[in-house]
Amino acid sequence: MGIGSNLPSPNSSINAPLSGGAEIMPLVSSGLTAQDEYDRTIPVVADAVPTVDNGQWRLLSDGRMETTWRLRDGFTWHDGAPVTATDYVFAMQVARDRDLPPFYSALFNNNIISVESADPRTVTVTWRQPYIHADQLFTTSRTMPRHLLERSYTEERESFKDLPYWTTEYVSNGPYRLTTWETGVHAILDAFDDYKPGRPRIDQIEVRFIADPNTMLANVLADALDVLIGARHLGFDQGLEAQQRWQGGSIIFGANGWSALHPQMSYANPRIIQESAQFRRAMFMSTDRQSMADTLQGGLAPVAHSIFVPTDPLHEPTLPRLVKYDYDPRRATQMIEELGYRKGADGAFVDASGQPLRTEIRTTSDIETTVKQMFAMSDSWTRLGVPTDTVAIPPQRQQDREYRSTFPGFEVLQGGQGEAGLISRTIANARTTQNNWTGAGATNYSNYVNAEHDAMIARFLSTIPNDERTRVAGDLLNHLSDQALYLGIYYIARPTVVRNELSGTVGRDAGTVATHNILHWDLSR
Repeated sequence: MGIGSNLPSPNSSINAPLSGGAEIMPLVSSGLTAQDEYDRTIPVVADAVPTVDNGQWRLLSDGRMETTWRLRDGFTWHDGAPVTATDYVFAMQVARDRDLPPFYSALFNNNIISVESADPRTVTVTWRQPYIHADQLFTTSRTMPRHLLERSYTEERESFKDLPYWTTEYVSNGPYRLTTWETGVHAILDAFDDYKPGRPRIDQIEVRFIADPNTMLANVLADALDVLIGARHLGFDQGLEAQQRWQGGSIIFGANGWSALHPQMSYANPRIIQESAQFRRAMFMSTDRQSMADTLQGGLAPVAHSIFVPTDPLHEPTLPRLVKYDYDPRRATQMIEELGYRKGADGAFVDASGQPLRTEIRTTSDIETTVKQMFAMSDSWTRLGVPTDTVAIPPQRQQDREYRSTFPGFEVLQGGQGEAGLISRTIANARTTQNNWTGAGATNYSNYVNAEHDAMIARFLSTIPNDERTRVAGDLLNHLSDQALYLGIYYIARPTVVRNELSGTVGRDAGTVATHNILHWDLSR
């Protein structure tokens, strides 16, 4: 079977085994748990996901927390050695080694007190405080065979991340074993006969790494691939063309990710952008997002009001807390006038001293749809009375941290949706000259700084019961939307491509094909 996938990035750390081929990891490696197509945690090597109800997730009286995983019998590495709890303890020792490239964010590393195995089937982690993603600690890339790696880790620490193990000699415990790896070209995977949950139905998979969407499209039209994996394998236009021309399978568009507008909240010029939520709301209300969705997405993806995509489990329950900004340029005009501005003879707003109100909007030049969004918003805002300059950031400036951090007005970006976007606007993530314009994770695109908001994020990350956690998520969503700290433009309609003869795939309505259930895939030819 042939799989098309995004071209992996060069191997830069042991956080990316197989030279960045993260999308094929569930095929060759099995963690204690995995994430399904909707980001729900499911058991794999473990017999259950730790929960409060099953007693494997305990909140201790002194404020600490404990999570326990129990391994199923019968899992082996591809070389036949048994998988034991000590393998996962060793993997965490490597993952937490500060002399090696980081595996985890500080939220994981700083919260963990100890990782221990009481017996060959039990792993217990003690945490300094509650953390909602503790059950996701042992996923695929945190799976390492101790018997193959411990000596190199102990005796050759400096060269550990460069071992051929991480590429051509990779051995793990998943449903497929790696037999060929050619970086940036392809991988050959053979079914692992002794995989505990059952042997895969498809004997061999070739994964081809293809960087260019047009090349990917040509492969689809030539019937050279059976399925595409990864969220960014085809652009919208290529997906439409495949839908019209390809007879060998089906193309389904699902909302995966979003495009959003971010206002500058620390370095704004004019200052009213960061000082007045009413001004930001007015700018949002003068943006005709439905027209952009119809024009640039063919009406296949809805306007993005919530930071959660429609398939996200938090989308529906948090909608009542959402503040929406429907297209209403007349009301937007009134809101700006209420701030003390008036329109001059040329129809543009000026302040009480006669100074014109002008702003800027930026986006990177390499994504055609965000460039089109930028121009559409500039036209709308200029008609509103706020002349807006446009900047398509050229490739040579996209890695300029200070330039990217200090944009004066607004920036259009793809990504940053879902829970990651919900909790990204922390003081630690704000980009400043003191942290070389990177922040803790460079995800606070707006450089928003608010201590009360940080406290809400901390409460969300430490709230274990689902109902209560959802309520806190609603509080955060209400704050972000009420303060107009983002404007989702539309959810991105991404195409999934599956050949007619291939059955058992899942996740297609989520805009990508998930591989966690590869045992159920079957090819009829």
